[in-house]
Amino acid sequence: MSKKLWINILVCGLLVSLFGFAVTAGAATDKYKGQTLTVLTWGWDETLQKGVKYFEKEFGVTVRNEGQESASAGLTKLQAQQGKPVVDVWCTVPLAVDRARPDLLADIDPSFIKNKEDLIPYTISKKYAAWYVYPFGINWRSDLISKPITKWEDLWDPSLKGKIGIPSMSIYQGLFLNVCANLNGGSERNIDPGFEKLKQLLPNIEMMFSSDNVARNALAQGEIAVAVGGGDYYAFLLEKKIPARFVSPKPAPLTFDCMSVVKGGNEALAHEFINFMLSPVGQELVVVPWKCVPVNKKVPPAPELKEAVPQTSDMVVFDASVINRSLSDWTERWNREIVLKK
Repeated sequence: MSKKLWINILVCGLLVSLFGFAVTAGAATDKYKGQTLTVLTWGWDETLQKGVKYFEKEFGVTVRNEGQESASAGLTKLQAQQGKPVVDVWCTVPLAVDRARPDLLADIDPSFIKNKEDLIPYTISKKYAAWYVYPFGINWRSDLISKPITKWEDLWDPSLKGKIGIPSMSIYQGLFLNVCANLNGGSERNIDPGFEKLKQLLPNIEMMFSSDNVARNALAQGEIAVAVGGGDYYAFLLEKKIPARFVSPKPAPLTFDCMSVVKGGNEALAHEFINFMLSPVGQELVVVPWKCVPVNKKVPPAPELKEAVPQTSDMVVFDASVINRSLSDWTERWNREIVLKK
């Protein structure tokens, strides 16, 4: 498909989605006119503002932004408000939601979500709605690797000795450790097989990185040929015209940012905002330009991320509560058994 044809299709689809959402919202928006909605987010860039402005116009409301440096910092801010929150919607991650006080967040009311049948599995949970997916898998330089990588087990191939970068425990909340456990007959509740599997990978590990930026640059500069991490590494390499591939093989961890409704009296409008962001128009205005994968199946990701989308049947979700309870112990053991052994 030509780039011009792809753009025409995307524009036509966006126009249809805009009209469709307007018809669906209709008179129901009148009751919110003049109200204010406060959203706690990591940033307020032009892309998000475009989506917000559409929502404001459709519902006759004002949306204001409250900033947070991280999901953990956002949770601290919310819990410090002592039952008098100034925030209505919290943009966060499932692990932070799991740590929230029971009285802080409202349950997600599915009756507000008008397109549930179009959403990928696991989008709607009790206390949050997933907003977009960032695939986790294997990025590799196709000009530096002769044998294609198609599955997790390929990382243990002796031909990759000294060529792999993996995330440290300070990012991705032990995701790769859990993948290794899953591959070796374990799980987040039985992590020993994960450490055993990782020890077998040590000869192939050249780098343990603590930031996505470090991993992306190491790949681009050829310091490593393979990096375990987000599909955005792959998009970064393609933008630089560097030959690369990405695969999110089974088990493919479903990693996403999400939105939660804060208890405080504005729950209905908060749900309307979440419903809008999950609609085709919300996903097309915000998620696609962000180079993330939409949770709405009617919306294709940016073309360069097409290969980054895992098969639905390959997806797996690890238990956030188990990870929260275990992460500190895992990190200590990681430093002792993996880092010091390298």
